[in-house]
Amino acid sequence: MKFKLAGLLLLSTLLFNCNSEPEKVLKRGFIDTSGAVVFETDFSYVGNFHDGLAVAAKAEKRGYIDKSGQVVIEPQFEIAGDFVQGLAWVVIMGKRGFIDVRGHKAINAEYDFVESFSENMARVMKEGGKWGYINKFGKKVIPPRFDKVGDFHEGYAMAKDSDKYGFIYKNGDYAIDPIFDQAGDFSEGLAAVKVGDAYGYINKVDSMVIKPKFEGAEAFHNGLAKIQMGLKSGYIGKTGETEIAVIYDHAESFSEGLARVVSGEKISYIDKEGNEAFDFPFEYGGNFSEGLAWVIKDGKYGYIDKTGSVVIPLHFKEAGDFMDGRAKVSFYDEDLKPEKAE
Repeated sequence: MKFKLAGLLLLSTLLFNCNSEPEKVLKRGFIDTSGAVVFETDFSYVGNFHDGLAVAAKAEKRGYIDKSGQVVIEPQFEIAGDFVQGLAWVVIMGKRGFIDVRGHKAINAEYDFVESFSENMARVMKEGGKWGYINKFGKKVIPPRFDKVGDFHEGYAMAKDSDKYGFIYKNGDYAIDPIFDQAGDFSEGLAAVKVGDAYGYINKVDSMVIKPKFEGAEAFHNGLAKIQMGLKSGYIGKTGETEIAVIYDHAESFSEGLARVVSGEKISYIDKEGNEAFDFPFEYGGNFSEGLAWVIKDGKYGYIDKTGSVVIPLHFKEAGDFMDGRAKVSFYDEDLKPEKAE
């Protein structure tokens, strides 16, 4: 009787295993702009592509892969940044320096903090908490003497000294004296600055071309800048006049000619005239990058173009922005089958 019972249990187990579906395995990888999976990856972390390379982490060490998924710089660094202008910052023995695209040391790891290069200058900080700049040869071109600095844009960088903000040239001299309570980067010839409790905009000769009257202000993109009044956001032109009404509960800066805005529970993409560019039947979406924006509906991600048309079906579990022709996604194999695509 025991043998018969054991046999029935074994048969039942075999039948259950035969009838049960295989466990779904979530995969991660990158797609190209056609939606094809270029490669899968088992790294614990992979960043976005910059200058053709992406940070990849394994066993708490970071290296870099190329756009085919091949390791080109073995994981060996404690922390690593993106490649910009041919160099990437890395952490070695707790200090930061720069490597080139072959993984060779370009600038000694001697700094406590660094940022990526912008206009051939990188901001760096050592003991004492003061910031300065180096060039791509590692030469200290601006001594560390500022409390806070920004990246160079259009030849100028924000710099803070004695609790006030101004702008410096690439030789470290002040182009615009530190008289502001806050300051952003120059973009399209103008920079947002804060005077007291209000933001306005100055030009490169220190003229206040848009008087301080906004509660929040961001950089100009595509000729428009997002501003905030109270809890609402809108957009102004370079004369300071309102170009798109201050009516949105949330708004993003313009990217590739379109901006994502939220009014109540409605999400829209508007053009530079403030018109809705297309119907948006999705739950949420990202900013446009390289002509595409990710969208999500019913827990699935895909991509639309600037007409709002779905050009990569919604069959990914997660999806990110396109950069360097690649976008990071996660997916189940069965969801990529044509009959499963939406």
